[in-house]
Amino acid sequence: MGESQGNAEEFEGPDSHVRIRIPSTEETPEEALFDAVDRFTHPPAVMNDAILSTGLIRNLRAAKLTVRMGESRCGTLQPEIEVRFLRGTHYRKSSAAIHALSAVIELATPTNEAWVVQADPHADEVGTVYLELARGDEGEARRGLELLKRAIA
Repeated sequence: MGESQGNAEEFEGPDSHVRIRIPSTEETPEEALFDAVDRFTHPPAVMNDAILSTGLIRNLRAAKLTVRMGESRCGTLQPEIEVRFLRGTHYRKSSAAIHALSAVIELATPTNEAWVVQADPHADEVGTVYLELARGDEGEARRGLELLKRAIA
């Protein structure tokens, strides 16, 4: 890999390049979206594996993840994952890992659930991914908590 260049070394590899496609002015937004989806390199069945295998998620392997039933600011139930990173983890790395974990949970959420997955990177060494429940009832909270447990198992 050679000499360290900050975070750059974590992004080396065949799937590490960001590809941007600017649609032509003749293309409708729907055509651009269809084309972008059509060119995506990872089939849906392995989407979570593709996200988890990126260099950003390496930080989660060394982190302590705690799933618990928290309480929102409004006093309602709030399923959440607290993520504690190793001392000295840079905010950019912890924030990226929190958002990637949030994406994995979003992808694992059944389409019939109405909750919103939120990412809250508090500081360099701690962050939370939580579910903002739509109904806030005990059943929805229990389903959300089970989903979070499965997502990090």
